[in-house]
Amino acid sequence: MKRALPYLIPLVLALALLATPRGPALDHWMSERAIALTRESPALRFSMQLGAALGRSSTILAGLLVPAAFGGDVARVTVRIAAVGLGAAWVATTALKAITNRTRPNGDRHRVYSSFPSGHASISAALALTLARRNRRLAWPAWTLVAWIGASRVFLAAHYPSDVLAGVAVGALSGALALRLQVLLGSEAAMRGAPGSQPLRS
Repeated sequence: MKRALPYLIPLVLALALLATPRGPALDHWMSERAIALTRESPALRFSMQLGAALGRSSTILAGLLVPAAFGGDVARVTVRIAAVGLGAAWVATTALKAITNRTRPNGDRHRVYSSFPSGHASISAALALTLARRNRRLAWPAWTLVAWIGASRVFLAAHYPSDVLAGVAVGALSGALALRLQVLLGSEAAMRGAPGSQPLRS
């Protein structure tokens, strides 16, 4: 049950904002307040723009090149798992965007860029879950980065909080499925993980 928390908690919160009587109003109110704060503070806006830049798929993929090229067996397997998780998150997010076609807070109505769920949140969460499970020392930094990236999407009027929470749930679930796939394939390096981490088991 503990391992399911990274995707169960954001999923429950997203559903609460989308499906409860007062949820949608709270969702929109939080978005409006965040946007207003960003307009009032150039420093906050710069911080959120930096977070958004870190959450781009191109930035994340570029960051994976270093351990893929220069890391040991465990690092390279971690990159492989992360790549599978990122791919699954992208497919799921793209499908949900096409289905929901939710207008963004900034007024963008293009279906391809639908507000629900957040792509930045989904791919960063997929990576964070993989890193956290493969190396416990990376858990807090990875999830802190997810929070920063997710907040940036709300503060920059790109997404509602429910979009971000749903994106985190999709990404974390995608990462968990990628890890499970590696274990089922019997990769010794995948099951070993980094020193100090709990070995993965099928």
